[in-house]
Formats: sequence, structure tokens, C-alpha cells
Amino acid sequence: MKVRSFFIALIFLSLLSSGVTARQYPSELVLKKNIDHLVKISRTDRTIKSLTIYSRRWHKIIYSLNSKLLLRPASNLKIITTSSALHYLGPDYNFKTKVSYSGSLRGHHLDGDLVVLPSGDPVLCLNDIDSMAASVYKYGIDSISGNIIVYTNMFDSLQWGNGWMWDDEPSPFAMFISPACVNHNTINISVLRDSISNKLFVLMDPPTSFVSVEINALPGLKDSIVANRIDSCSFNIVKIDGSFTSNFTREDYSFSIRHPARYFGTLLKEALQQNRMIVRGNVLVRRDSPVLSENLSIATIAHKIDTVITYTNKMSDNLGAECLLRTVPYEMFHQTGSAENGIAFVKQFLSMCGVDSTEYHLVDGSGVSHYNLITSEAIARVLDQILDEPMAIRKIFINSLPIAGVDGTLENRMKFDSLTHRIVAKTGSISGVSTLSGYVFVPGDTLIFSMMMQNFAGKSKPFRQLQDEICHVLYYFNQNAKKFQKELRIHHLGLFTANKKIRPT
Repeated sequence: MKVRSFFIALIFLSLLSSGVTARQYPSELVLKKNIDHLVKISRTDRTIKSLTIYSRRWHKIIYSLNSKLLLRPASNLKIITTSSALHYLGPDYNFKTKVSYSGSLRGHHLDGDLVVLPSGDPVLCLNDIDSMAASVYKYGIDSISGNIIVYTNMFDSLQWGNGWMWDDEPSPFAMFISPACVNHNTINISVLRDSISNKLFVLMDPPTSFVSVEINALPGLKDSIVANRIDSCSFNIVKIDGSFTSNFTREDYSFSIRHPARYFGTLLKEALQQNRMIVRGNVLVRRDSPVLSENLSIATIAHKIDTVITYTNKMSDNLGAECLLRTVPYEMFHQTGSAENGIAFVKQFLSMCGVDSTEYHLVDGSGVSHYNLITSEAIARVLDQILDEPMAIRKIFINSLPIAGVDGTLENRMKFDSLTHRIVAKTGSISGVSTLSGYVFVPGDTLIFSMMMQNFAGKSKPFRQLQDEICHVLYYFNQNAKKFQKELRIHHLGLFTANKKIRPT
């Protein structure tokens, strides 16, 4: 009797397990059918696409398309850079920029140099520079006979990444890399017209003598103002050319800054002078290691790592990613902060995530270089590993990703009530490349996805639309096949057809 009962129980358990499998796979097949249909009708057939979708609930890949193909990640590489930096530096790490002095104080006079020890802080802004100047004034210093010295030994001397395009300069997204950062190592120029004199003038943010402006534009028959920072190894000169009419009001531009450490020092010197302090020396940049006493410290400006990670991912900030990549080796083993040393730590992190070395080739931290290659499956593995990290790290990383339809680089994408706060993802875009990777939070499951599309000419809009459509499909992939079909018919976006919505097959 006991044996008979045992076999009945065994058969019952087998039926239960087969029932779970039956519920699992029909929806999976429907998912594949719908995504394949979207890919087919998206008019993107001449390009290379790689997709990996992973279910945390089932611990398996539920959809894949060329998932082991090596493609360019663009800014999706920031997922790996920021998560590995969080893993190594920890959630409590602070970027600390210090101001000290050398020499001696004689009353209110500093007979020596003012010394800046940068920390590779990519979010340091003009307000922080003003705080440094105010701290020097409060310290009792009103004149400095020496120089303002900015030490840059924390990073190597290479100010661009391997494989970055020379013609990207002076674009603000191709900013120069330095441990001394301010205003994202860029300058904002606004060109305006004086209605009384009918002449152009400019406003700079931040205002500084480090950048000079030449206005060559003249009154004409049409508004065709062109502003550009000219190619000069020693100076930052912006030229305003073209013509303007009486209807011209304003044009805004942003440029990267050459010699960011001197830019930092110049802004600090100007802030000191605005506080009525006399600085007789010059701004110098040095690469040797300073020897200073802690007793000579004047001020410390600190920014938490979560601030840096959030800005880097939400705004897809290239400078932030490159600074994080270089900060890890410097802080972990006091190695020179270089891309090569930083990538060595990234490789260790990828190995911990279960990513084989044959699944990637990395040369920078931001994804700007076309030399970077990785698989969508590898990115999905990293996103999965992050959810197994300690709560503090997990929280910082997830909160750093753009929220669909809400903020960051996804602010104007997937603006639908059903997807708001349900999808967080990192975008990526360089010439001929569009990527999107992140999480879809659905009842009972977290879906991890990585979509990489490349080798296209023209605009990336069709590829972003395809990515958005797939995200919308994924949001409803938590029901059985029948309900999944029904909800898709009700809520499908239909972005690829001009006159009618797509009906899922």
C-alpha cells in the first residue's frame, strides 16, 4: 500500500512539473514569434542585430538572436564600467579634491604655492571652485606670492581614449580626460545680438579668460551663424563666423576644452581674485607626486560615488565613465590611472560575472571607441550579476539608469503610463550603432535585456523604435500565452506602420 501511494505521489508530482513547463514554454514561443515579427517588419533588415532576453524567475535566456555576436556596445559599455567601479570602490566611496599649500604663512600672506590635488571627480562644477576660493579666504590668506599648482599624476597623460575619432573634436561629448575636471571640461558659449548697436556679443559659462572669442560675423541677408573652437594645441579660441539679420536673437554652443587641468587652475585663480585675493604667480600643471603635510590642508570638496554613477548613466557622460575607469586602479593598488590598468580590473569583474574573455574586446570605459566589441549575452550577464550584489550597490546602480519616459536619455522614449517606472535601461549611440540594455520589472519577474544594432547608415530612429516596441512586448510577458496575446493586441504601440497598428501574430 505504501509503495502504491509512493508511485501515485510520484506521478502527481510529475504532472505538476510538466504543468509548470507547459505554462512556461507557450508564452516563450509567443514571445519569440512577436519579437521575430517586429524585427521582420521594422525595415532594419540590412543591419546586424543582437538580442538577449533573460528571465530572473526562470534563470534562463528566454529569447536570443545572434546573442554571441561581437558588436560595438557604444554607451552600453558604461553599464560595465559603472558597475565594476561600484564593485571595487564600494557604495561609500567619495571623490575628494583637496586644496593645500606649500611654503609658509606670514600673517595673511602665503609665501609659497597654492596646491590642488584633484581626485578625478567628473561632476565638480564652478560652485565647487567658488567654495575652494571661499575656503582659502576663510583660512586667512589674502595674497599669494607663488603659483597655483595643479597635480595630475593620478592619471596618465593620455587625454583621449584609444580609437576615438579625431573629427569628434571639439564636440562636448569628446571632452579631454584629466583628474582635474570642472564643468565636464567644456565651455558653453551663447551668441546674442545687441538690438541697439546691431552687433553680436557672447556670454560664457563659466566666464573665464581661459577661452578667447573672435567675432567675425557681419550683418547680412540671412541668419547663418557658425561657431567653432579652432584647432590650436596651446590655446582655446572660439570663432564666430557667418551673417545675421535683425531677427537674430540667440544661438547656444558647447565645446570641449583643451588642457583641462590649466582650465581648472585658471578658474580657481579667477575665483580667488573675485574674493579680492592677490595671486602673483601663474597656473602650473605638474605630473610629479607632491609631498605635503596634512597640516597644510585648506579645503576638501567631496562628491559621493552615487552622484557620479547617476550622472554618468542617466546623462551618458563619457568623462564620468573614463574617470571611473582610471580611478579604480589608482585607488585599489596605487597604480597609474590609465585605461589599460582600469580595463584589467574590468576583465576581472567580467570573469566574476561568468563572461569569457572571447566575448569582448575593450579599449575605453565610455564606449566612444569603435574598437570596443562585446556580445549582448555578456551585457545581460553583467546586469544579472548586479542584482546579486549587496543591496547598497544594487540600489545605486538601478537608480542610476534612465527611467523610460521620465528622465535621462530615456526621457522622451516609451512615454506610456504602463511602462513608466517599469523599465530602466542604458542607451547607447555612436555612428552606425544603437544599443539599449536594462531591466523590465513585471509582476513576479525581472526581465533582463540587451539589444545591439549596428552597421546602418542614416538616423537611428527606426532602431530606437524597434527597441521601444520590444520593451513594450517584454512588459506584458508575465502572463500565459493567451492573455499575453490579448494584452498585446490592446496595448501594442504600432510604431512601424503609418496608418494602422501592428497586430501581433
